[in-house]
Amino acid sequence: MNKELEDMEDWLSDKATAIKPLTDDCREVEEVNRQLEQQQYSYELLSVELSRLLDGLDVNPDVEEILMNPSSRIVYRNGAVDHQK
Repeated sequence: MNKELEDMEDWLSDKATAIKPLTDDCREVEEVNRQLEQQQYSYELLSVELSRLLDGLDVNPDVEEILMNPSSRIVYRNGAVDHQK
């Protein structure tokens, strides 16, 4: 009986070692997703605040379009934020 338990523990240990890289990758993906969700939430709050600030202002329609949808002009290059003309 003890031999069977030892064999089972060894087998489980081998399997846990084999899947460790996969579980580590899953944890990393979950963390990136959490960060992206936080970023999206922040952008939504920013959009609400910009809309509130724009109410009642007389703004050039081209500028207003950019303010209402900043991602229409924002691009990411080499990890940095840039803008399109």
